[in-house]
Amino acid sequence: MRRADAIIAISNATRDDVIERFPHFADKIRVIYPGASRLAELSSGKVAKPAQRRRADYALFVGTIEPRKNIGNLLHAIAITKAKGIETGKLIIVGAHGWRHEEIGALIDRFGLSDCVSALGYVSDAGLAELYQGARFLAMPSLCEGFGLPIIEAGSYGVPALTSNVSSMPEAAGKAGLFVDPLDPHDIARGWQRLWHDDAQYKKLRSLAVSNAARFSWSRTAEEMLALFQEVIDRHRKRCTR
Repeated sequence: MRRADAIIAISNATRDDVIERFPHFADKIRVIYPGASRLAELSSGKVAKPAQRRRADYALFVGTIEPRKNIGNLLHAIAITKAKGIETGKLIIVGAHGWRHEEIGALIDRFGLSDCVSALGYVSDAGLAELYQGARFLAMPSLCEGFGLPIIEAGSYGVPALTSNVSSMPEAAGKAGLFVDPLDPHDIARGWQRLWHDDAQYKKLRSLAVSNAARFSWSRTAEEMLALFQEVIDRHRKRCTR
């Protein structure tokens, strides 16, 4: 960082985290958002428009299974909903095991959710595209994210997000997210229930998902990166001509 001419952060939240630890590098930091590549389409090659899709009876979690993903509190929230006799819908968990992961099967059993939660592990891009298309919403109440790419991937299929009100997730989800306190299972439960049962709220968020995802493109990322490279080059040229 000391030797770098510029430091690129992939979100304002990441920039703020860096500045908190290394405030003397603040002037070097530039935020450039990543884009979201379109996942492999369904094997049929046919992709329904968001407004034409029939929504399935599941929410989708996508991410590496590790503590910051906050799966325990998400499952706790579903258990709270179930204990109140409210229809929970289903949750499908997609992702490989990561650092300090808990055994997902054991967590599901601990909360008594084997009838409504399933874990698929790693799936291919084509499989993930199909799951995104069928999901009612993405459930991503992480404790911390550098950016939150699954929010954008889901949004490109017209799928809104139930996500955290901290870190970078409000930046990624924009107006297409329902935000909750990731440390409060009861607040997550309230959000979970709203996205299943408040059709007006759900339709509003769904209608904004695609346009929100469109804010993030690799072409825009490339343009901003190129501009920064040129800025650094010009700076060095000026130094050399002095």
